[in-house]
Amino acid sequence: PFEDLKYFRGFIEELVEKGELEEYLEMGASIDLERVVFTGNLSHEILPTVMSTSDMLVVPSIFPESFGMIALEGMFLGNTPIAFDHSGLSEAVPRQENKVVFDERLVFNLRDTLLKNCEGNISKESKNYFRGYAENFSYEKICKKLIEV
Repeated sequence: PFEDLKYFRGFIEELVEKGELEEYLEMGASIDLERVVFTGNLSHEILPTVMSTSDMLVVPSIFPESFGMIALEGMFLGNTPIAFDHSGLSEAVPRQENKVVFDERLVFNLRDTLLKNCEGNISKESKNYFRGYAENFSYEKICKKLIEV
């Protein structure tokens, strides 16, 4: 019944084995949660408004995605994407430093990628880069490419 938690359990077990659990919990307690919002499921009507006020979009999907549309939508709205490096998500996210290695250390990899991307403020240049990249996948451009073929 806890198969879905295998990555989390492995993460906690490794912290305990290394004697790092308490340090990790203290670090977590020191995070400024005013800057973090866990939204859960959002309706399509409100999604663009919420995403346009964000700096970063985390797509922690362990399900094989045919294409990373949510990551592209986030980039189009100026978000820095953080996504697992597998299936369609890997193809949608252009920079390797924004991809989370998908292996047995998944939770550690996600933590490390988030920390690396949170060290400073997300620059306007970064937002513009991701927005420009996502524009290559607009419906209009995809249709034009299809017609050319």
